[in-house]
Amino acid sequence: MTKSKYGPPPGFVVGGANPAYTWDERCPGVSPQCGKAPLSPPFGQPAQKAYADFNDSWPVNSWQVTENSGAYQTAYIRLLARFVR
Repeated sequence: MTKSKYGPPPGFVVGGANPAYTWDERCPGVSPQCGKAPLSPPFGQPAQKAYADFNDSWPVNSWQVTENSGAYQTAYIRLLARFVR
């Protein structure tokens, strides 16, 4: 994926803080990517600080923190669709 020189569209929200973040239950035994403990932050932080900008797939599971949620992006996408041809 390429990066836009303009950045994300206004109003686009990333996944955001997730105080329930943890890695896959099989870590650290399945991959050296796991390290010795879950990434902190977001792990073990209060709700407002439970965020990190990282992009690691299984078993670290960054998607729990960095992917946006359709629950709060749906209205934005509907609005944007009215202006895009």
